[in-house]
Amino acid sequence: MGTTKPSGAGYRVIVFAGAERIELIRGIIGEATAAHPIDLALGAARLPGVWPWPVSQEAAQFIVERLEAFGIAAEARRADTFPVLGRPRAVSAVAVLKDGLRCEGWRGEPTQYIPWSRVEVVVAGWIARPDAVAPASYSLPAADRVTGWRRLFTGLRSPTIRESVWLGGGGARLRQAVRRPRDPLGQALVVRREPTLCLRLSEDRLRWRGEVETLSSAEPAPTSDRAGEPPGRRRFRLGIATILERSVQAGANVSARSWRFARTPAPPDGFAPEFDSPEALEDRATLETLARWHDHRADSAPLIGE
Repeated sequence: MGTTKPSGAGYRVIVFAGAERIELIRGIIGEATAAHPIDLALGAARLPGVWPWPVSQEAAQFIVERLEAFGIAAEARRADTFPVLGRPRAVSAVAVLKDGLRCEGWRGEPTQYIPWSRVEVVVAGWIARPDAVAPASYSLPAADRVTGWRRLFTGLRSPTIRESVWLGGGGARLRQAVRRPRDPLGQALVVRREPTLCLRLSEDRLRWRGEVETLSSAEPAPTSDRAGEPPGRRRFRLGIATILERSVQAGANVSARSWRFARTPAPPDGFAPEFDSPEALEDRATLETLARWHDHRADSAPLIGE
């Protein structure tokens, strides 16, 4: 059997389901590859998805056959035919037209026009963002000041003090960093086929043009379940829903499909983050593209035995 980290080209294993049977999947892959338990644990944490390392043809065939025997959808592809979406291009403006999508880039890239029939996948979700850090200062009450020889010899000090307490006089102040949690950021990836191109649409850096403006103005007033949702966020989800309605044959993840059918209802959990980073969203786009190819073998690259 092959190893999990061979040199040169091999096969990539893709697992499309089985989130509730990770232990079974990990055991099958471990039996086929004789991988180290740490590598197995790291790789299983990315499933369902693409196994991080290439395997030999014999190992790939063994894994796929065993998984399918347990009713878990999977396939293997040669590493040189694996889809490479590349670094997504950031989009500054999107025009939703009757026949397709027109996108403008931030750095002077050529305007991209994508007919609706060539939209392969639309993946969307909320991405976690680090807390905002801002300095804050406030006066330290005289009773809480630790000055003179008492501070020098006893080391008495408030745990929140970020600077030395001034000796003598008034006006002693405390300074500390204040963390404020930020809402997750809405992002979407649109994958075009023939040739493959990936575009990134970000909630905070996007202007909508065309049909979305008309739909947004005709949208009913927010109801109680959408109270407090910023207009820009509602507009972003409405735009993604419009793209999905026009590209009826495109694949989509669960979040994007929920936006399409719900027509921008605010979630009750306050937009909980679904992805840890933009890279996790890109991994989901790759998996959804592979799932599309798996469902339509005529559009896929050669598989094992073909």
